[in-house]
Amino acid sequence: MGECCKGLCKSFLVVLNMLVLLVGLAITGISIYLIVIQYQDNTFGDQYGLWLVWAPFALGCIIWIMALVGCCITLEENGCMLYTYSIIQLLFGIIIVVIGAFVVVYTGYQKDIAAAGVNLRGLDAGMADTKWYMSDWNLGVYTSCCMSSTTLPDACASTTSLTCYHTKSAVEAGMTAGATTAGDAGVCKTLKDFVGAAACPGNAATNAGIPLFNAGVYNYYDKYFWPAGVAFCVFGGILLLAFFGSCYVACTRKSKEEARYQNTGKPMVQ
Repeated sequence: MGECCKGLCKSFLVVLNMLVLLVGLAITGISIYLIVIQYQDNTFGDQYGLWLVWAPFALGCIIWIMALVGCCITLEENGCMLYTYSIIQLLFGIIIVVIGAFVVVYTGYQKDIAAAGVNLRGLDAGMADTKWYMSDWNLGVYTSCCMSSTTLPDACASTTSLTCYHTKSAVEAGMTAGATTAGDAGVCKTLKDFVGAAACPGNAATNAGIPLFNAGVYNYYDKYFWPAGVAFCVFGGILLLAFFGSCYVACTRKSKEEARYQNTGKPMVQ
């Protein structure tokens, strides 16, 4: 019974590693495409653009190399390497699940910001003031990208206006990301193309269009980022499942001497 379970677990691990290999190659391929369009159109801007395209590329390469090595280790049943590989699976599984959960929560925060309409003052801070930061960052992007003037909006602490910011540095970071000069026009163009001219006309006199803009930003994240976040959570869960499988195979493996003794009845080599 134990040998049967071990064989099934070993086969399962090989299949999982092949699946992880394919996922890693897919991430690498998509990242190469993103790198190309980033350098051509500067779609993600100068502030975060390089990090957004090169980090997934590095992650994809690590994943498919790790899966290839893991498949060989599983077939060889090398105890020491299996334990080492299982630890790597555990670490990567946790990291990927955390990233996926962050993206899902981030998208949920964008939904709350869009639902707030003009009443940005009434937003709760979110975890570690993240929701405030995101709202302020959106407001900064809108100010740079969609308004005829780049004058900072009012701070919530110094005005009774409903549309205000909580952290000045977050608004300034958004204004930098949405700047239509210095190579960052790609961010502005991407958002304008998605949210539409009604939400981001490029020459608005006031920030009255921020509710429509925030709704467009949420729809963008909901369409592209939320599925990616869920996929990361599922993939991280698969790696965690593989971690338990690797530990089981490592714990139940027999040394070559033990296997020879069981098959031939000859004493093990001391």
